[in-house]
Amino acid sequence: MGSIAPTAISPERRFTVPAPANRFRLSDLAGLSSLAFAYDVIDLAHQTGIHFLDDMVPQVRYWPVFHAAELPRNGARAYLFGDGGNLENQGIMPLLRRGLKKIVAFVNTETQLSRQGPGNEVVVDSDLPPLFGLEWSAAAGTYVATAPSSPFRFNRVFDRRTFDDLRAQLWARAQKGATALAVQQGAAVAANPHYGVPAGSVDILWVYLHPVDWWRGHLHDTVRWAMDLEPWNYAVFPNYATVEQLHLDARQVNLLAHLTSWNVAGRVAIDPFPDNASVFSDFLAG
Repeated sequence: MGSIAPTAISPERRFTVPAPANRFRLSDLAGLSSLAFAYDVIDLAHQTGIHFLDDMVPQVRYWPVFHAAELPRNGARAYLFGDGGNLENQGIMPLLRRGLKKIVAFVNTETQLSRQGPGNEVVVDSDLPPLFGLEWSAAAGTYVATAPSSPFRFNRVFDRRTFDDLRAQLWARAQKGATALAVQQGAAVAANPHYGVPAGSVDILWVYLHPVDWWRGHLHDTVRWAMDLEPWNYAVFPNYATVEQLHLDARQVNLLAHLTSWNVAGRVAIDPFPDNASVFSDFLAG
């Protein structure tokens, strides 16, 4: 980040580049990863022929590592950087590209599971449907093909049947007061040239952040009463909005930590589902 591209790479795939004048720091990374408005600003401005708003978005000199020495195509140049969620917020794509055969995906969302539309469909976080070539249409009240203008139009790697199975599993567990989990073995992966993802299959364990009735019902009485007395802090627990998480107090953070830990390591089986710890151990060991 910030350096020039190498002009040659040794047979051992090693190279040296001069240190950039301005080092890329952790604070730079944190700032870029939070720049959620970047895509909307640039996209809307460019559609109307406006380019001076580009100055609002950080630029960093960068060169692609893939075929690094193939100049000038891969020469360093200034790129505009913004929140990576404008590409694929769940982080599934790079894991598939690496060829991982098992993925644990934590969907830590502000969107609780719900049923909507004429078909009473299970609606999930908007980051998930593009992986299946879909998006929610409020007008149609159902999931439709991802719009050609969507920034997520290149994100399809799974098929619709996998999506329907995912939603069914999540909803079934949530309605029983258990952690919203879904295990999908051998999910077919479609080749995605845009991201360099090869065709194949993968095992995925999805963990969807959602209220867990059993967990809340077994908190100490004083903790539950305190939560009930502060609906402005706990009415949407645990699905806090992204920006609002900057203002969570210690109790909210501790409860989030406790719940998400229990979602992985809980030893309570809620009929007819096995306990969370067994789901994880079976998935990772299988």
